[in-house]
Amino acid sequence: MPPGDGAALTEASDDLQSITKHFRQSENSRSSAVAAATGLRRPSTPYKVYKNLGIILGTVDASGYKALRKHPAVKAVTEAPELSLIKPVAGAAAASPRARPGASRA
Repeated sequence: MPPGDGAALTEASDDLQSITKHFRQSENSRSSAVAAATGLRRPSTPYKVYKNLGIILGTVDASGYKALRKHPAVKAVTEAPELSLIKPVAGAAAASPRARPGASRA
């Protein structure tokens, strides 16, 4: 079963399986890089399901790309977004001069 909540995916399980079959393992993917950095041989699946966002993030080859573009349950096939850190909001940390990151007193 793919990652995610089994109960939430039950209705769309046929669509999900017909979509995820097009994803492929690649040594150049982000998930493979993370797996290698953590000492794993390779990720368990070549994709990750984000059910609340309604997206599947993974690696496809040319034939998988074409098949996904034609799949009736797929709205779009795009490049993975560039991941970056979230910028802090100016003034949020300055709201309390006694606040220290990671420290609190009850």
